[in-house]
Order: sequence, then structure tokens, then C-alpha cells
Amino acid sequence: MACSFQSTQHSRETLIKRMKPVINALLFFLMTFDVGLATDNDPIVVIVHPSNQFSDISTDELRRAYSGGMQRWQDGQKLLVLENPLEHEIRATFHRVILKDDPAKQYFLPDSPVLFMPTVRSSSRSIVIYCKRFKNAIGYVRLSEVRPGVKILTINGLGPDDDAYIFE
Repeated sequence: MACSFQSTQHSRETLIKRMKPVINALLFFLMTFDVGLATDNDPIVVIVHPSNQFSDISTDELRRAYSGGMQRWQDGQKLLVLENPLEHEIRATFHRVILKDDPAKQYFLPDSPVLFMPTVRSSSRSIVIYCKRFKNAIGYVRLSEVRPGVKILTINGLGPDDDAYIFE
């Protein structure tokens, strides 16, 4: 009987060892890519680092930030613009509403032949992490993806709970 128990125990340990790389790959996937519960009905919000002195941003400021026309915050800090991948639905919605343009359009820095290149992150989760770490960062995510450590900016004085919010 002891032999049977040892054999079963050995089989379990072998199975666990073989499954470990698969489990690690799955965990990496879950932590890297958007697999959250956000839906198209979940409003988009603009987020920044909690120490950012601003609590509101206008649609014009957002348009300029995401098209390269605004390079610095009003306090002089260089702006770190975080962007979602081109294939994500949230990017198409944000660009349609704020930039009133195709999400694949490239913009040039003002009075320059140099392309404006926002920092494209692989997921909304990554944008949240960047906004937690970098005081000059700005990004947009779904409301359900916001985590402690970031601040939601109102847009034109309105937040996601307001009836006239731009992303309702």
C-alpha cells in the first residue's frame, strides 16, 4: 500500500512540474494583456498621477496633448502621453470623440517635420501602472480599469457620473 501512495505522490509532483511553465505563461498573459471585465458601455476616463496638480482638462487640451500640440503641463513639466494600441476599441472611441479623426492618423510636432510619438502601451493595465509611476503621465482607460494610485481628471468640468459627460 505504501508503494501505491508513493507512486501517486510521485505522479502528482511530476504533473505539477510539467504544468508549471503552462501556468506561468497563463499568468504572464493575464497580467500583460487586457482581460478585464470592461465593456463598451463602461465610460472612458482620463487618468494622471495622484500628485498632478490638475483635476480637470478641457477637450481642447486633450486634443492638443494627443496630437502633439501640447508638449508640457501648465506647470512646465514635460508631458508623457500614453496611448492604447491601434487595434483596441478604446483607442478608436477616444480618437473619434476627442481628436475627431482616424486612430491611425499620425501627427507632427508643431512647426516641425518630426512625427509626434506618444508612448503606446500594450494594455490599459499598463497605462494605469505608468500613471502611478510617472508624475507627468496622462492616459485613458475604462472606468472599471482604474486602480488606487491614479487620479481621474474631469473633462470640461464633468466626470463619468455626470449625464453630459463626453464619453457617456
